[in-house]
Parts: sequence; C-alpha cells; structure tokens
Amino acid sequence: MTGRPDDASRFVPPALAAATSIPASAADAGTEVPVLLQGVRDRRHLNVLTDAVGRIPGVGAVATLGYERPDAPVLAVSGIGPAALAGEIRSRLGAAVASCRRVDGRVEVVLADAATVSGRPRAPREAPPRRPPPAAGAPGTRTGPPTGAGARAPFRPWTIPTVGTPWAQPAPAAAPSAAAGPAPAADRGTATAADPAHALDAFDAEDDLSILVYDRGLVVRAAHGGLLARTPRGREGLVGRHLDEVLPPATYAGLAERAAAALRGRGGELDVHSATGDRHYRITVNPVHDGADVVGCMSVTRDVTAQHRDAGLLRELSDVFETTFDRSPAGQALLSPDGRWLRLNDALRRLLGRDEDGLLGASLFDVTAAEDGARERDLLQQVLTGTADGYELEKRFVDPSGGSVHAFVRMSPVRAADGAVRGFVAHVVDAARWRPAGD
Repeated sequence: MTGRPDDASRFVPPALAAATSIPASAADAGTEVPVLLQGVRDRRHLNVLTDAVGRIPGVGAVATLGYERPDAPVLAVSGIGPAALAGEIRSRLGAAVASCRRVDGRVEVVLADAATVSGRPRAPREAPPRRPPPAAGAPGTRTGPPTGAGARAPFRPWTIPTVGTPWAQPAPAAAPSAAAGPAPAADRGTATAADPAHALDAFDAEDDLSILVYDRGLVVRAAHGGLLARTPRGREGLVGRHLDEVLPPATYAGLAERAAAALRGRGGELDVHSATGDRHYRITVNPVHDGADVVGCMSVTRDVTAQHRDAGLLRELSDVFETTFDRSPAGQALLSPDGRWLRLNDALRRLLGRDEDGLLGASLFDVTAAEDGARERDLLQQVLTGTADGYELEKRFVDPSGGSVHAFVRMSPVRAADGAVRGFVAHVVDAARWRPAGD
C-alpha cells in the first residue's frame, strides 16, 4: 500500500485513480472484481480484511487499487465472480458487515462498528495481551498479590497505544550509530520518545487538567496533569491501582458507566464536584485503540469551577435583567437591526395601547407617524453604518384608534465583537409626563 506522509504521524492514502473506471464488463468476465470497503479504521484493519477476503475459496489474488476516501479503499479480487464474492464476504465477515451488495459490476461493503474484523467472529477482548509476570520486587509490581477467583491480576507496566487516530503511522526511527552498538529489543513496558506516554508528560504543567489512561480492567496505566498534584496519592500513587481505589464511590460509579460505553467505542462526559462542593470538574472519557482493538480508556478531567461560577452568575444576572425589564416604569423594548419588535415590556405596551402579539415581528415604523418615520429611518441608518452610536428623538406613535402618542425615545445599539449591530434596546417615555405645563 502506497501513499505520501504529510507529517511524522499521519498517513495520507493515495487518491483513487483507475479503480472507479474499471468497466463492468471486465469485472463480469472474471478478470478482477473491484471491492469497495467503507469504514476501514486504519492500515492494520485493512490488512486483516484483505487477508480474510484472500482466504475465500476460489480467490486468486487480492490487491489494493486505491481509495475513494481515506476510510474507503478499493480492492481488486481475481478468480471469483461478483455475485459469489458478495455472498462469501457476507458469510465470512458476519456481524462486521452492515451491508454488502453488487453495484455496476463491483461489490460495495459497508462495515459495521463491531468487534469482528477477521474472517470469523472473535470473542471480545477483556484485557490487552500480557507478557509473563515480572520478577518479584520489580518496578510496577505488587508484593503478595491476592489470590482467588475474584482477585485482580497484578499490575504490569504498559505502553499507551495509539489513541484512535486514523491512518496513524509511527515516526521513522533514526539509524543506530556503530558506536552505540545493537539496538535493544522492543519492550512494551518501556516508554520511548515516540510513545504517546512520553508526549503526555507535557500535561503535567497544566494545573487545571488531569489525564488517566486505564486498561479494560480499569487499572490505571498512566497518570498525568498538574490537577493530580492536589490528590493525596499524587500522580505516582495512582499508577497500578484500580479506579475504585482512587476515586470517591459516586465518581467511580459514573466513570465506570462511561468507561463501559467507551470500551464499546462510544465516548461520554461526566460532571462531578469536590467533597466540599467548592470545586467542579468535567470528565471526558474516550476509548484507546491499539490498531483495530479497543484496549482501554482515557479520561481527561478539567477544572471547570470558574466556568461553573460564571454560568451561575450569568443566570443570576439574567434573572435581574428579566425583573428590571418587565417591571420598569419606563417603556423598554428589544428590536432587530432592521427595526422589528422582538420584545416589549408592560409599560410600553400600555403606552402604545397595544398587546405584544400585535407588535411582535412588525416594524417600528408601522406604529410611527408618517411625518416622523422618515427622520427616524435616517437616524437608524446612521447607527447601522457606524456614523452614530445611537440616537434620541421626540416622536409620535400611532395608537389603535389612529390617535397620536407623543414620546421621548432613546435607541441604543447592541453590537457584536466585530462592531456589527445585532439589535437595538429602546427606552420610551411618555412625553406628556415630562413636558412642562402649558407647552
């Protein structure tokens, strides 16, 4: 399989060239049958699927022609017709296939989000592969492991696998120098500079964040983030322990439920607070993939106390605004940029002699005297173009009977961050109350 690397960690599949232009007649003749696989996760997944197709009786060769999308490679399968091939794929891949059909001489397969990616169903993995237990007293082991049917397996060091990035490729290793001698054998228990475990060290300086990586048995394999420094055990005291040993019961119950969903491929969120109730945290849980397999979970915890406090303050201020707006003795209204009524308080409705249903969505100028409308349109346009930052005027509204209501109006714009007018706040006062007697 070929492609071009655009950085050290991401593989860019080649564009589909002639694969989609293979004539249906050629496929029907038995030379090659194009097979489109939709929903391929990564290279390992594709290799397993290719091997499964190659084991179908009668198949001569299987090759990759190209890609219609990064997750949709096209295989060329020889030695068997499209009808028989589609039936064999459905039979062999079973629950891993959502649909399989013939379309214009080729076979199109849509893969399901399932645990079967080989030629036969595979039992769910309950834990990542384990190597033989380390010697007693070795780092990362527990002395005197518990025994019995319900005992947990002892902790063993674990390198964090790739976290579900499609088409991820390892960075090329530097050639060893002659003086350095032969390179040591790969060890899954040792983190390297290219390992995600090493990259996670950068989060230790983040005081409001923590990251826990744990296996399918909910045993912590890695702990990072400055937020963990607030815990009694610290970062180092968490690794190797089960989640129910390091989390409060209520937090553990919620996190275990979301971890179970993540192990099935679905992430989730959980909001919790400290024992004293003065700190608030949001936990995001996502699956950790080793190729096509989900081998554990990663939970990212953020301190959202400030956001929680701000949200509460915003709710309080909103309540204050509602009360001030609705109960103000002066008329108040919210209008759109083009002058349509969006909301009016009770004082303004009484002044205009109209109910809200009759005004909402209507134009300000529908209830403005014609002689004053042209002048106010000009003032409104000046605000919209930025030459004025609001206006005041004395004008006449028209009541339902056709009579005039004299009022003082102050119109203030509500602007977005870029300065554009998002709407207007109008303050309206009955001029008869403020005009000196005899005028």
